[in-house]
Amino acid sequence: HGARQGTWLNTFRCELRQAVRALSAKPGTTALVIGLLAVAIGACTTMFTVADAIIFNAVPYRHADRLVHIGIARQPGASPSSATKVDAIRAWRDAGIFEQVEAHRTTSTIVDAGSGTVGAAVLWITPGTLDMLGLAPIRGRALTLEDAHQTVPPILISARYWRTYMGGAEDVIGRRIYIDGKAADIVGVMPAHVRFPDSTRDLWRAIDLNQTTAASLSPIARLKPGAPRDEMAGVAQRVARDRDPTLVADPATVAFAPVTGRPLFDDYTVNATRLLFTGVVLVLFVACVNVANLLLAQAIGRRRERAVRAALGASRLRLVQQALLESVVMATCAATLGLLLSTMAVSSLDSVLPSFITARGPNAIDFDLRSVAAVVALAMLATLTSGVLPAWVGTRTDASDVLKEGERGSSEGRAARRLTSALIIGEIAVAVTLLVGAALMVRTFMALANAERGIDTRNVALLQVNLPSFQVPDPQQQAVLASEIHERLAALPGVVQVLRTLSVPPHRSETYSSVIQTGDGARVDGLEVSGYSALPGFFEFFDIRLVAGRPLSAEDPDEAVVISRNLADALWPGGSDPIGRTFRIGDEPMVRQV
Repeated sequence: HGARQGTWLNTFRCELRQAVRALSAKPGTTALVIGLLAVAIGACTTMFTVADAIIFNAVPYRHADRLVHIGIARQPGASPSSATKVDAIRAWRDAGIFEQVEAHRTTSTIVDAGSGTVGAAVLWITPGTLDMLGLAPIRGRALTLEDAHQTVPPILISARYWRTYMGGAEDVIGRRIYIDGKAADIVGVMPAHVRFPDSTRDLWRAIDLNQTTAASLSPIARLKPGAPRDEMAGVAQRVARDRDPTLVADPATVAFAPVTGRPLFDDYTVNATRLLFTGVVLVLFVACVNVANLLLAQAIGRRRERAVRAALGASRLRLVQQALLESVVMATCAATLGLLLSTMAVSSLDSVLPSFITARGPNAIDFDLRSVAAVVALAMLATLTSGVLPAWVGTRTDASDVLKEGERGSSEGRAARRLTSALIIGEIAVAVTLLVGAALMVRTFMALANAERGIDTRNVALLQVNLPSFQVPDPQQQAVLASEIHERLAALPGVVQVLRTLSVPPHRSETYSSVIQTGDGARVDGLEVSGYSALPGFFEFFDIRLVAGRPLSAEDPDEAVVISRNLADALWPGGSDPIGRTFRIGDEPMVRQV
C-alpha cells in the first residue's frame, strides 16, 4: 500500500511540474486566464458575502428556524409589540411550553472608560440568552445569574467598543468603567460579528427575570422540535390569560415575529441584493466562457504535441487528466488572487453600502469561513466550466490524422481552423448576451439604490445628543440645555439650519399597528403606521413639499399632525380632502387632527 501511494505521489508531482512548465511556456495566455477568473471570483465572493448576510444566513443563531420573538398584538393579524409585560414572560417560562424562554431590553447610557465619556446602548439580558443564541465571548466569560445581583455589576463589551475606546488593550478583562456614573467591571468581550438584536449594542448586563423592576421586556423563545407555530401561539395566549386575564385582554392575541422583533430587511433591500448577485454571477459566467475559448484555442494549437504523446503510448484519459490539471493550477492561482481581492472589497463595504444595510441585521457583512467556502466552490465551478470541454475536445483527435496534417505543413488543419472559428463566434455571442444581462442587472440595482426617497439629505450632518438624567435630572434644565446646544450649533460658520428631532426617515420614532377610527366613525385595521416627532421646521429642512395643507408650527397643539398621502387614502378613500379631519389610534385618548 505504501509503495502504491508513493508511486501515485511521484506521478502526481511529475504531472504537476509538467503542467507548470506548459503554462509557463505561454505566460501571456496564462496571466490573462488567471486575471479573468480572479476578478470574477473576487466579485462573486464579495457579493456572496453581502447576500449571505442579508438573504442566505440573515439570522446566524443556533437553531434559528425555531427562534421567535413573542409579543402581544392588539388584534388578530396585527404586528406584535416589541415589549411584553414581565408577568406574561414568567408565565411562559414557568409553564414549560417552550424549549427555552429568555428576555432582554435596551437602555441608553453615558459611559466613561477613562478616555472620555461616550453614549452607548446597553443590552440587559437574562443570563441564558447568549447560550440560546449560540454566542460566546472571545475573551473572558459569559454573564451568570449571580451577576445580576452584584453591587458592582459585571458587564460584557462589544469588540467595536473594545477596539475604539480601549485601544484593543490585552488587559481589558477586569477593567472598571463607569456607566451613568456608576462603576461596572468588564468580564468579557463579545465577537465582532455579534449583532443582537442589531449592531448598536456595545454593552451587555445581566438581569434576573424573577426580580427585575422593569415592567416589560422583549422575550425570545425557542420552540420545541416539531411544534407548530400557530398552535404554540394559541397555547402561549391561554397560559398568559390563566396567569392574569389582563395580560392578553380581548381583542389582543399572542403573536410571533422574527427574533429582532421586526423584519430584518425590507423587500427593496432583498430584491436589490438578489439583482446585483445575479448580475455578478453573470459576470463570472462571461469570464468562464472567455477562459474556455482561450483554453480551447490553446488545446487545438497543441494537438500535435498531444498526438506525439499519444503515439508514444499515453492514453486519452492521461491526456485529459493533464489538461484538467493545468486548468486546476490556473483556477487555484485565480482563487488565491480572488480571495485577496474579495477580502479587500469586503473590508471597504462599510464605507460604500448604506448604513441601513450594514448596521441593521444581526449578521455582520464580514469575510468568514462561508466566504472561503464560496471561493473554493467558485474555483471548482470555474475549473469545470472552463476546463472540462477544452480537455475533452483537445484530446479527441486521432494521432495519425494530426501528424499527417503536420506533414502537409499545417499546424492545425482546415478542420481545426473551422472549429476555432466556430468557437470564437459562439463565445462572442454568449459573452455579449451575458454582458448585456449583467449590465441590465447592475443598472437596475443602481436605479433602486438611487431611487428618490422623498427627502433632501444633501449637506446634512446628523448629530446625536444624549442628556443623561444622572447629570441633568431636571426636565426643565434638560430643555434649556438642549436649546442652548441648538443655538450654539446654529451660530457655527457654514451652518444654514439646525433641526431637533427624535428620529429621521427611514428611522421612525413610533410604530402604530392598532385599529384606527376616524372622526366619521369608520374603522380601518391592518395598517402599520410610522410616526416621527420633531420640532417645527422638519419639512422645510428636508425640502418635503406638502400636497395639501401646511407644515406644523410652534403654535399647533399636540393633537396636530401631518400625514402621508397613503395614510390619507386609507382613512378617507375616494380622494376626499383630509385637511381638518380627525382620527384616533387604538384606545389612545388623544384625537389627532390633520
